[in-house]
Amino acid sequence: MPAQFPEITTLQGLLEFIQAAQDRTELQKRDEVSAIRTVAKALGAEPSSLPLNVKLLRRRLEGISHEALSTSSRRWNNVRSLFSRALQSATTIKRTRRGVRISSAWQELRQKLSRSDALRLGALCRFLSARGVAPAQVTLADLEAFRDEIINDRLRAGPEKTWDGIVWTWNKAVESMADWPRIVIPREDRRIVYVQPWSAFPASLKADVDAYLKMLSGDVVDEDAPPRALRPITLRNREYQARVAASALVAEGVPIETIQGLKDIARLDPIKTVLKHVRARGDKVHQANAFNMANFLKAAARYWVKVEDRELDKIRKITAQLSPKQKGLTTKNRNRLLPFNDPDVISRFLDIPDRIFAEVRSEPRKTMVSAVKAQIAVAIAILQAAPIRIQNLAALDLIENFSSQGGRLYLRIEGTAMKNGRDFLAEFPDHVANLIAWYCREYRPLLFSTPTDALFPGEGGRAKLPNTLGRQIDGRVRAYMGFPVNPHLFRHIAAKLYLDQRPGEYGLVSRLLNHKSVATTMAAYTGAETISAVRHYQEIIARERHVPPKTSPSPRQARK
Repeated sequence: MPAQFPEITTLQGLLEFIQAAQDRTELQKRDEVSAIRTVAKALGAEPSSLPLNVKLLRRRLEGISHEALSTSSRRWNNVRSLFSRALQSATTIKRTRRGVRISSAWQELRQKLSRSDALRLGALCRFLSARGVAPAQVTLADLEAFRDEIINDRLRAGPEKTWDGIVWTWNKAVESMADWPRIVIPREDRRIVYVQPWSAFPASLKADVDAYLKMLSGDVVDEDAPPRALRPITLRNREYQARVAASALVAEGVPIETIQGLKDIARLDPIKTVLKHVRARGDKVHQANAFNMANFLKAAARYWVKVEDRELDKIRKITAQLSPKQKGLTTKNRNRLLPFNDPDVISRFLDIPDRIFAEVRSEPRKTMVSAVKAQIAVAIAILQAAPIRIQNLAALDLIENFSSQGGRLYLRIEGTAMKNGRDFLAEFPDHVANLIAWYCREYRPLLFSTPTDALFPGEGGRAKLPNTLGRQIDGRVRAYMGFPVNPHLFRHIAAKLYLDQRPGEYGLVSRLLNHKSVATTMAAYTGAETISAVRHYQEIIARERHVPPKTSPSPRQARK
């Protein structure tokens, strides 16, 4: 930072610095000042309240897209470029080294890499070349200096992901090339993984868990079995919970060889140990993970281990103590719904499929990237029209789930595939039906090489994984709206929009969301329409306030 301006700590200070600069024309000053103000507006704050911290600004700007600002990508990129130029004159932000030549020594090594790997390491090689560091002299400190620069001193988007790719490519070169510098860059594992594979436990544990799950599936006739068979997806969750519980015991110091079966897990003392570990790793306010684990272990203790009634009562008390106090939507979900009190936000949200459609149609040629965009436009349109769960959305089959009658397109999902076992039937409006037809005709064929009936084909022609489809939906909505909307939030949005217009009509919302009972809907959404209800009340008050008051007779007149 220049010595004559040592106290520049906010974007307002940066504004004043640029306006007083002697090395810029008036046009350059105007453009950079405009860019600073545009960035502040995009961040939703006044320049005086935004600290001049490059790393903080970069991270906040990463969550903003040109779509959310209703501007073109060209305009937004220009704003960011001008903003970066302003920062370069008043901070230690590093300039890009695209103009720096890569030294012959590094270039010789890069030529032995694949084209993609050479490109990935290009910026690092320029950095080392600019510092005069040859391959034979490079140290881990040199490599970490490049990491610190791109993360802390540049506005480049996603530097952590970029660095992770560089680390992976560099270490691969160390393994495969004898003349590559023999320095392995340590990878930082951000996860703390404690769940062990089944192979780490005695074989008897997995066999016992499998036998219990078979009973839960309804394949075994047993008078002591639970009254209702579980669905395949629930059985997979139970299997994972069993592995988590066993791993939690090991993490708490229980010898792994002593965990021979569910009897060593689903008893009072081991349950306490498991829940202690799970609670320590999660949210102690809502305790959702601990409560779900407690319910699983309670059921295993009752139906499989068959503990005595006195011990089972104690396990039930522990489970009840962990029951979440939250009723209805969580605070997090309520906050996520707040933007949808603005009619403009609702309109922008509902327009997303059409905006993607227009964007894809304007592209000069059809590519795999544009096909995925079209796919996500259809997924979003379906969720807006029929807010089903992401597992059902990802699994949609053109033959099994869609039918056309009388010029109308219908969606039908058998109850066996639904969470609550109830059939689901919906009719699509014309604009959604037309969008699906356009996608299937123009872009879906680009997404598979072998015949498939999956509406959203993924790898090998199989239906795309729910997690993959969900991330793509969330990313696309975030790009247009500026905030995240995961697939399940579409269901909450649907309930909110309906209840805002018709407060208290939980019966139809229950049908819309395919809940098993209205009680489920009321438990989730009672109070969700509070803002709407208050608004209706305020409108009544406003109308009454403008009604001319009737003249009341005075007490003397009344006596007459």
